[in-house]
Amino acid sequence: MLTCHHTRLPVYRERTDNIIGIVHVRKVLNQMQDGKITAASLEKVMRKPYFIPSSTSLFSQLQLFQENQKRVGIVVDEYGEWLGLVTLEDIIEEIIGEFTTQAPTQTSTFIKESGGSVIVEGSTLLRELNHTQFSLDGPKTQHSMG
Repeated sequence: MLTCHHTRLPVYRERTDNIIGIVHVRKVLNQMQDGKITAASLEKVMRKPYFIPSSTSLFSQLQLFQENQKRVGIVVDEYGEWLGLVTLEDIIEEIIGEFTTQAPTQTSTFIKESGGSVIVEGSTLLRELNHTQFSLDGPKTQHSMG
């Protein structure tokens, strides 16, 4: 859990398809300060799993997350078999695009190609492009004499 990149994790008993709850990593780490993590201490910080039918539409689920004050759910098929996990962030990224981990103050990398073209990350701010030293002559073209 110390190296986990996720904030919420499913908890299962005996088999991975027997999900009994969801834990917030921060709460588990707080429990670790008091000593070893036991099944009983894990159950204290665990929330009941929130199951989502796979047929639920994106916008319906967004509204359900809001109404139920949930941020993560277990997606199940019509037989109750779990298919995966979906988070509020997953849905938001589907609507508005992927979040970037690059801070606005970090500079993007520019790759200048031999023909005079420049490759720039799509998330680069136009302001940042304007402050770069691009040639105002435009791309160089070769003319053939004929």
